[in-house]
Formats: sequence, C-alpha cells, structure tokens
Amino acid sequence: MKRVSFYSIALLFAGIIAALSVSCRQEETAAPLASLALNVDGATAESITFTVTPDANTACFHYTCVPTSDTASASYTKVTDQAPLTVTVDSLIPDTEYTVMAFAENIDGLAGSKVKATAVTTSAPQVSITVIESASTTVRFTISALNADSYSY
Repeated sequence: MKRVSFYSIALLFAGIIAALSVSCRQEETAAPLASLALNVDGATAESITFTVTPDANTACFHYTCVPTSDTASASYTKVTDQAPLTVTVDSLIPDTEYTVMAFAENIDGLAGSKVKATAVTTSAPQVSITVIESASTTVRFTISALNADSYSY
C-alpha cells in the first residue's frame, strides 16, 4: 500500500510541474498578415506605369510586369520598403496585353494576400504623316509619333 501512495504522490507532483511549465510559457503570436494595393496609373504604346502601396504589416513586397502569355514564368523584383512605389516599365511591345502582379510578405516571411494581378494592354502606336511636297517621282513628308516613344518606317 505504501508503494501505491508513493507512486500516486510522484505522479501528482509530476502532473503539477508539467501544468506549471505549460502555463508559464508565453504563447508565440504570429505577425499580422501583410497586404497591398496595386493600381495601374497609365499605359502608352511602349510603357506601363503602376503603383504598389503596402500596408503597415508589410516587411517587403514583390512586383512584376510581364506579357500575359508569360505569367507562369514571371520573375519578381523584391522591395524592402514600406513606402508606396510607382514603377514605369519601358520598352514594351505596342498593342500587347501585359499582366502587372504584386504580393506582400510580413516580418515572418508569410505572404499575406494572394498575388494581386491586373491586365493592361499597351496602346497601338499612332503616328501623323504630313505631306509637305509631292512630285512625279518624289514625296517629302514628316512623321510625328503621337503616343509612341519611337517609330520606324
């Protein structure tokens, strides 16, 4: 009988020590999830401008702008700043659909939101051709690009 009560007391103390050690531990809390806003500010024949605005829980964010047909193989640019960022992507192909994508991470490295994506089509280039003089074998004219950064003929 003495052995039973000794084991019972030992188990009781072990249970109390285990309960105290669990209750004294501070619970780890995860950092709040991050999110961001993605706004397309404009598009020309050869460029797209967009703004990424992270929230206060954002440790870093990633963005990219790729032809819509290439979204599966997109590589992102990482930004470790919490300030809004306006990006202009140049040298794009006119009259082509692009997808602008961004996502945010919190301090624990967890993506807080799904990838935000917006499709944007660059405009078709518009040119103005003005005939200055025409003769039987020659034509003099000027070409002005109305919404393109460059053109060729």
